[in-house]
Amino acid sequence: MNRALLFLPVLLAACATLVPGTVARLAAMDPLTADPAAIEVVLVLPPGLRVSPGSARLMLAARQGARTVEGAFVLAETTGAPEGIAAPPGGRASLFRLAPADLGRMREVQETIALWKAGAAEATAGSLGVGLGGCAVGAGPAPDARASVLIRTEAGPFHPLVRDARVVDLVGPEVFAQIGPCNGVR
Repeated sequence: MNRALLFLPVLLAACATLVPGTVARLAAMDPLTADPAAIEVVLVLPPGLRVSPGSARLMLAARQGARTVEGAFVLAETTGAPEGIAAPPGGRASLFRLAPADLGRMREVQETIALWKAGAAEATAGSLGVGLGGCAVGAGPAPDARASVLIRTEAGPFHPLVRDARVVDLVGPEVFAQIGPCNGVR
C-alpha cells in the first residue's frame, strides 16, 4: 500500500504535542450533544505531505462494561483554505467537515451512547479521534517537517489541538518512513 495511516489523537491528554487548553475544552465538550455538522478540523501540513483523497475520518467510540459502539465517519475536504489560518511556504492548510451522508450515522452512534448512559450505573468511556492517510508529493516531507491540527465543535474560532509538532513525532518513525507517493495529488 502506498499510503501510511496517520492517526492524530484528539483526546489523549498524555501526548506531549497536544495543546492543553484545547484538550481541556474538548474534555468539557460532550461528544454526545455536539452537532456533527458543526465539527470542523483544519490540518496544516508541511511541503511534501498531503492527505490521501478520501482517507480522512472522524472516529467516535464508547465502551460501557462489555458493550462497545464505534463509528468512523468521512471527513470531506472543502474547497479553499480556511479563513485566517496560514500554511507554511509550500505547505497547505485544509479544512475538513463531516460528509453530509455521515451526519445521520454519527447522530445514531451519539444516540446509542446517550441511551447507555441514561440507563446504567456503569461508567461509559469514550473517545473522539481523527485518522487520515498521508502521501508524499515530490520528494516528500523533510525529516524535520512540522504540522498543526486545529478543531472547532461549534461556531467560533478554531482551537489548536496540535501546534507546530514534528510529523515524525506525531506518527512515529516507522509510519513516517512508509509515506508513499500521492500518485497525482498536488
